Amino acid sequence: MTWTKAPTIKQFMKQFDSHMAAVKWLQEEGVFDKHAPKCPNGQKMVICKDNSKSDGVVWQCGHCKCCGRKKKTIRQGSFFEGLKADLDDILLVMYCFLNQSSQKEIPTYTGKNPKVIRSIIRQCYRLIEADLTIEDMRVGGVNDDGTPIIVEVDESLFCKMKYGRGHSVQGVWVVGGVERTPERKLFVATVPYRNKDTLHTLLTTYIKPGTQIHTDRWRAYNGIDKTCDEDGNPLGYTHKKNPPINLMSELRIYTSAIEKVLIQWQAVDMG
Repeated sequence: MTWTKAPTIKQFMKQFDSHMAAVKWLQEEGVFDKHAPKCPNGQKMVICKDNSKSDGVVWQCGHCKCCGRKKKTIRQGSFFEGLKADLDDILLVMYCFLNQSSQKEIPTYTGKNPKVIRSIIRQCYRLIEADLTIEDMRVGGVNDDGTPIIVEVDESLFCKMKYGRGHSVQGVWVVGGVERTPERKLFVATVPYRNKDTLHTLLTTYIKPGTQIHTDRWRAYNGIDKTCDEDGNPLGYTHKKNPPINLMSELRIYTSAIEKVLIQWQAVDMG
C-alpha cells in the first residue's frame, strides 16, 4: 500500500497490525533488497523464509555448494540492524517521531521501553545526518528586504554523571544556532573545545554571510564580526552579546530558544 499523504494513526495501525505485516511491506518496498549482503565466499544472498527466526525471513546464500547456504539476519546492512524490537513497533516509533511526538509521549503511544525508543530515534537522526550536506544546515543570511537574519548561538556541555549523580566524568561540547524566524532553522554540532579558533571555524561553516549573530558573553565569540572567507573577503557578520535576562525580560523567549533545543538533543543522546 502506498499513501499519497501522511496516514492517520488509525490507517497506520491497520496497515502494520503485526510484525510480519511490516516485514512484507518492507520487502515489497525494496527496503531490504537495497542492502543485500554477500556470503563468506562473496556470493550475493537472497531473501528466504525461515519461521525459526523472529523476523520470519533471512538472507541466505542460494548456492548449496558454496558455503553451506549460510544465513544472515534480514536486517543486516539496513536501517533496522541492531534495533531490538519487532519491525512493526519500530515503524510505529518512527511514525510518532516524524509526527513530532515528544519522547515522553511515545512510550505511552507505543508501550515500548524508553531505552528502546531512544535507540530507534538515534538511528533516525543518523539517517537524517547521512542525507544532509553542509549547505542544508547553513542558517541565517539576509532577508529579502536586505535586513540581516538573527541567529542565536549557545553552547552546552553534555556530560554523564557517575551513577547518575556527582561530578561529571566525561562530556562533549555541543554548539547550536537557531534563527529568530518563523521557520526556526537551526544547526547543532559537537566540538572538542570552545576556544576562539574552534568556535569561529564552526560559525563561519554553518552561518551564512550577512547574519546578525547573538551570543552570550563568552570571550571566544569576540571578533566574529571581523572574520573573512578563504579569499579574505569580509563575511559581513554583526555581533551582539545577549544582555542579562533580568534587564531585558522581553528577550527571555529568544535568549533561551537554543538552550531548549540543546536540552532536547541531550535527552536523546545521553539517555
